[in-house]
Amino acid sequence: MKNAVFLAVSAALLLAGSGHPTWPAAWAYLVYLVGYLTLLGSVLYRLHPDMLAERSGVQEGSESWDVPLASLSAVWLPLVLYRGRG
Repeated sequence: MKNAVFLAVSAALLLAGSGHPTWPAAWAYLVYLVGYLTLLGSVLYRLHPDMLAERSGVQEGSESWDVPLASLSAVWLPLVLYRGRG
C-alpha cells in the first residue's frame, strides 16, 4: 500500500510539475520504479522476509523530516534534471 501511494504521488508530481502529462521520461521513470519496487519486494520477501518487515516502517530514532525527504527526492531529481536541460 505504501508503494502504491508513493507511485501515485510520484506520478502526480512528475506529470503535473513538468506541465507535460505525456512527458516520456516521466513515464519511463515510473515504469522503472514499478519494476524496481516489484523486483526488490519479491526478492526480499523470498530471501529475507524478516528484514523486509523490519525496514518497511519508520525506524525508532528517525528524524521527522527523513521520510518525506527520502520520498520526494525520488520525484524531484528527475523533475529538476528535466527543467535544467534547457
